[in-house]
Amino acid sequence: MVEQTPINIQALVDLLNRQQPDTLSEMQQRYPDQTGLLQPGKRLGNEPAVYDKLLVDLLISSISSAKQECHQAYHQVSSRLKSSARFRLGSTLLSSAASGGLVGALLQGASQVALAAGILTFLSSSTLLIAQYIEDYAGGQKSLREIRDRVVAFMTETTTVEGEIKIMELRGTWKEAETLVRQLNAVVAAIRQIQLTM
Repeated sequence: MVEQTPINIQALVDLLNRQQPDTLSEMQQRYPDQTGLLQPGKRLGNEPAVYDKLLVDLLISSISSAKQECHQAYHQVSSRLKSSARFRLGSTLLSSAASGGLVGALLQGASQVALAAGILTFLSSSTLLIAQYIEDYAGGQKSLREIRDRVVAFMTETTTVEGEIKIMELRGTWKEAETLVRQLNAVVAAIRQIQLTM
């Protein structure tokens, strides 16, 4: 007999605990012998075996919340990107105006105005560097654009899992439930990590 790798369902359980605590309570009542697995938070030690029926129930219960988490993460990252772009645009406009003022002041021979324009140019260049840093090193991770691309990939993956669930429901067979639970659990864990670092 081949020993199977234990299934990690903790991210899905934590997701249900955050977004659908009543559903998690119902599952704990339906599967009293699996209550240890259905507790939120990290646990030490080996994972006990999971029933197929529990996996199916977990998939069906958590897919909508997983999609919702992906959409929230996408909006969070997109909002940061837009703010950074606005910040960058403002600094660029300020730099352009200050540069024009500097040229005008030098042509007129006004050294005080030239000094003020030079200071403004320096400040706008500094804010441009800050915007670049915010965009490229968000939360100690990769650039915001790369994070957004990862979130979009996760959104696609959850939609694919949802489609597979519907196909399995129509067929009346749940052979791939374990694979989908592993896939969805990994997506939810990665999305949560992104949310916590933003």
